[in-house]
Formats: sequence, C-alpha cells, structure tokens
Amino acid sequence: FVSKKDELVAFVQRNISPLAELLEGHSERQLYQLPPRSEGLKLGKVLEVVEAQKDSLGITEYTISQPSLEQVFLRFAKEQYEADRAKENGGETSIQNVDKE
Repeated sequence: FVSKKDELVAFVQRNISPLAELLEGHSERQLYQLPPRSEGLKLGKVLEVVEAQKDSLGITEYTISQPSLEQVFLRFAKEQYEADRAKENGGETSIQNVDKE
C-alpha cells in the first residue's frame, strides 16, 4: 500500500527533480524544497508537469515561491535544535516538531 503522500513525493522526485526534498507534511499540505535554478530546474517545466498530473494526484491547489527570510531562519533554528537534541541523546536522533505555526 502506497500512501498519497508517498505517491506525491515519488512523483516530485521522479518528474521534477531527484534533488527535491520534502521539508514538511501536515495533513493535506506538503512543503518541498526544490534545487536552485542553477541546477537546471526550469519554472516552466515545474508548472507544466504539475498541471498535467494534478488531477490524477489529487492536487487541488499549489504555489511556488522562494522562502521568506523568516522561513529560512525558522528552518535553520529547527535544524540546530534537532542537532543539539541528538548530541544530548548520545547521537541518537529523534524526530520532534518544534514549529510554532
């Protein structure tokens, strides 16, 4: 059994970029980080691929944007927090949600 989330992750990595990374997934909302355009990714390709498959994937709406400075800061702070927690736990990593959104 493949969940819709796993199906969408596979679609993004297969059809948009293998370097795409799922950063957050909450209920029906997912946030991906795509590689920079310098890696050969074209905005037109992304739009074309998503538009062609959005109905079959159950995508009702989507946005493409650059992260705000606040989002970059919060992501960095979360990564630092998780790294500090891993050190405290003797190298064991634990997944915790520290988002305040």
